[in-house]
Amino acid sequence: MKPKYTVTLNKHRATWNYFTENEQGGGFGSNYCGPKYIALSKATYTMPLGTVYALIVNGKDQGLQTKGQN
Repeated sequence: MKPKYTVTLNKHRATWNYFTENEQGGGFGSNYCGPKYIALSKATYTMPLGTVYALIVNGKDQGLQTKGQN
């Protein structure tokens, strides 16, 4: 199953940079100076609950994740 979204998180010092890419290749991104879980919630904010997405953190594939489930 190919996920509809890919979320990429990269940390530089205290800042998390995030980019969310959709299946058509477009996307959005920004950065957040704070905890990783908040940067991830900002990156997945527009996704509906239950959406499956691929997560990449600092260049390492974290596998498929589901929004709204831990």
